[in-house]
Amino acid sequence: MGQSSYVYILWLVILAAGLWIIIGFGSLLHAREDLAGEWQITPEDPASATDTQRMKVEQSGQYCNITLPDGQLLRLKMVEETVVGQPFIDSKRITLRGNGVAATFEGRSQRDLWRFSLNGHTKGAYVARLTDRLYSRPSPATQKASLSPAHAR
Repeated sequence: MGQSSYVYILWLVILAAGLWIIIGFGSLLHAREDLAGEWQITPEDPASATDTQRMKVEQSGQYCNITLPDGQLLRLKMVEETVVGQPFIDSKRITLRGNGVAATFEGRSQRDLWRFSLNGHTKGAYVARLTDRLYSRPSPATQKASLSPAHAR
């Protein structure tokens, strides 16, 4: 083999090693929990059944804008996203902070019912239900097999 063949083989080895490293590190990354949309919030200790209010969350990655029912806009950054409780249930605690306010969402991942609490100059604890998602959920890559006899021969 000539010297140029060794150079091509070396480049192929470097390419394969680089691709292996990129895929290895990329598999450790995950998207942030999707909190964007219209929320219906009810105080944990409601004085009456009419205490339900609406809140809007806009999200871009780790940054969230929360518009409270009174019109107050909170610009927050997602600083913590941890799995709490039993490992197979996938309960999460998501903490957002900014401008002297801390907001916490606690609930099951990819679900629409969460516990929402605010600490800072605005305080409160709420039961929050995501009523209208800003972005629709992606459909699964694989579908379950149909049990319909129409396709059987």
